[in-house]
Amino acid sequence: MYAYAANNPVRYIDPTGAFEIDSHNPMRIFANLDDVEDLLNASAYLQAPNHDYTVTAYGEVSCITKNFTSYGEVLDYIYPDNKAFKTWFLKDQGEPLTPEEAKIQKYWGIGEMILGKTIGIVGCVQTGGKSVLFGYYIMGDGAVLFSKAEDGEKAIPGIFFLNLLNPVTGTANDVPVVVEYNPTPIIPYNYR
Repeated sequence: MYAYAANNPVRYIDPTGAFEIDSHNPMRIFANLDDVEDLLNASAYLQAPNHDYTVTAYGEVSCITKNFTSYGEVLDYIYPDNKAFKTWFLKDQGEPLTPEEAKIQKYWGIGEMILGKTIGIVGCVQTGGKSVLFGYYIMGDGAVLFSKAEDGEKAIPGIFFLNLLNPVTGTANDVPVVVEYNPTPIIPYNYR
């Protein structure tokens, strides 16, 4: 009769039909530990800023109960073999890397360098050379990822592209210079 409130409508609230919320403590959410989708849906609340949510998950099959206070804890439980990837993925730009995380970032960078070369070659043939630059950008991003990993520092995939959109700062004869980003290349009129 009360399928959407764990058969206890006095104790639980179930506004979405996906998981139960404790009516006595709205910051406590209940989920099925054996159902990955249910657990991820409930744990999405753990990412909410300025709220101290707790996800209590009951294993219907395993009869285990676990409390989670962060989304990372949920990911560690669901994907125990991919902990280095999860910790690398959740880090911000510039944070120090563990050796395992640096290895993941290096492989990602190598993959981008190979992908960029492939896109450049195929794009050159297909578009008459008009899309070669995009392949170079992907290769450049892969090189940034690899070099930052060598330095033990997190780089976000795609950061190379984002940095191209920011003004470039530097000095000329010890005078600070800001060069505005110009999306239109300057090509001489008689260039062919």
